[in-house]
Amino acid sequence: MNQILIVSEHDEISTAIEQMLTPEFRFVQDNPDYILIAARSEFSFLFTMKEKMQQEFQQTPMLFLWIEESCMHILSCSNLQYMDGRTIPKTGESLLAYLTNAFSAVHANSPAQTQKLTEIQTGMRNHFPKERQGALKVEYDNFTSIFEFVEQLASRSGQYVQMLLLSLVPSGLSADESVGEFRLARELLTEAVQQTLRKNDVLTGCSESQMLVLLMDADDDGGHFAANRICNTFFGLYDGNAYTLYYDVKPVGNQS
Repeated sequence: MNQILIVSEHDEISTAIEQMLTPEFRFVQDNPDYILIAARSEFSFLFTMKEKMQQEFQQTPMLFLWIEESCMHILSCSNLQYMDGRTIPKTGESLLAYLTNAFSAVHANSPAQTQKLTEIQTGMRNHFPKERQGALKVEYDNFTSIFEFVEQLASRSGQYVQMLLLSLVPSGLSADESVGEFRLARELLTEAVQQTLRKNDVLTGCSESQMLVLLMDADDDGGHFAANRICNTFFGLYDGNAYTLYYDVKPVGNQS
């Protein structure tokens, strides 16, 4: 019987998946034949966990599963260098059939793993504290990896995603364009983004005066709506006039 390790930030997701896959799979905490990383549409979570587990499970076949209201998306990895995506109906039969076929097509050749599932879950909870609010802020290199994945997802599944560029620009209305004034404006822009956006959105800094945001599940109208909310929140926090805020928003994938 195939041994599978299920990793999720939500215990109820793990329990639901186990019920779907019983009795074809045996659920283990170490030495898995295969790994399933699952989340509720949290793309940044999936990729963060990929990076965290890369050393421990480099040779173990992995599947990334994210669950939406009407369907499930799967990203399969025969190893961490090759990926392929698929959308399936949200039923236990569909998931079981897909996993059975996917796992039978690859052969695990990994050393014994010593890390326990409880340790992995503890690490995840530490990385994503429950009190975290707003968009997930990541380094630019991690953002590019998330963008690559999301672009493929949007092209294949029709998922609506928007890329938002926020730019702080001197207004020319004030003589006070000091370093301190600029830092204040930049900090308030970060706060405005965090207050306005959802946990499922992802942001990064691409220069001293610009930020990039991935707006998940947002069409063109939703992208402009989110951008305007950020601008309104920023100008509500920033009472200076040395800097103004501009934005540009474009669809990701084949939505243009």
